[in-house]
Amino acid sequence: MIISIANKDVMLKILGEVMKMNVLKIFLEPLHWPSRMNVFKMHNVYIVPYRMKLNQFIETIESCMLALASVISINPEKIRGSEWSTMLYLMSGISNRQLAYMLKTSEKTLSGRVNNLAIKLGLVGFNKALQLRAMNLFYLIYTLNKPAEKRNYFMKQQKAILESVKKWFAIV
Repeated sequence: MIISIANKDVMLKILGEVMKMNVLKIFLEPLHWPSRMNVFKMHNVYIVPYRMKLNQFIETIESCMLALASVISINPEKIRGSEWSTMLYLMSGISNRQLAYMLKTSEKTLSGRVNNLAIKLGLVGFNKALQLRAMNLFYLIYTLNKPAEKRNYFMKQQKAILESVKKWFAIV
């Protein structure tokens, strides 16, 4: 199954439905994904670089199907909750300094969490904005692969983080 849709919400809804069907391999081509990135694999979802030429795209799919591709495999079970939550806070629009002040921790601790997450996800060498977008996509794929109860828990967690950031901005 190959999914290449510009709208992120629509892409994630379709991806969630496709993942329920137990498809062998899913190839995802996100819109705002750099063309120089490697191929990433999380569960049975392969994330390929954006705007590949057709023959290169077909070769990539063939090599992934035959397990010959140099794919960065991601095991989200090895990622701590604090690393995911730091990423979610930063994706909500708060800066490192503001988040450190809000959580009463140091900026160095937060940067360490983000760097550890980037290393575990194979996103070393990219700017922070790109790393956060990629981490968010990996987090969404991770949550889509969970049962409905856990998925609802993760959605509530995201909403709670967003609300706490909004409340903090209202106070400050």
